[in-house]
Amino acid sequence: MSGETSAADERFKAFMIGNLGKAAEQFGATVTGEPRFGWLLRSLAFGVAAGTAPGEYARAKTALVQELTDRARAERGLPPEPVWEKR
Repeated sequence: MSGETSAADERFKAFMIGNLGKAAEQFGATVTGEPRFGWLLRSLAFGVAAGTAPGEYARAKTALVQELTDRARAERGLPPEPVWEKR
């Protein structure tokens, strides 16, 4: 079963990288690194299906979005800001 899973994972990864490249071309951007957000969502979906609490799903997503936002803001000389504001 794990051989099937890893083959499916590789196909999904190739699909994500290909689609990100096409989208980037449309906007004149360059894709660097791994498609981490899409990969995270896919991984979290398996956890939710297995009974992961909804709060865990949101926290995992928010952590990655915060990391990527902090990096983008730092590249522009801006300070970090929280991406999640509980109300």
